[in-house]
Amino acid sequence: MASNIYDKNLPDYGDLDNETGERPGFTFGVRENDGGIGIYMGPVGDNFDGDTFYSAFLNPDEADELVAAFKEAIERARLKQGLPHRRRIKD
Repeated sequence: MASNIYDKNLPDYGDLDNETGERPGFTFGVRENDGGIGIYMGPVGDNFDGDTFYSAFLNPDEADELVAAFKEAIERARLKQGLPHRRRIKD
């Protein structure tokens, strides 16, 4: 049985605050399922099992590689902390 670890609504990079009203962002999540790691993403409000949602599978070693890439990107972004980026993620 799958266990959801992370499930949030992320802003669309092209319109971070959805000022146009046309880009509400994406539902993004991470889950563990039978020893694998699933990543899923689709437009906010769309059906998780529908055609607009995508999911990918990683084994633990592949997931470690992805985590390392996230950590590197985070450290680089922290060096630029003077830029005004407020929290936009929603549950």
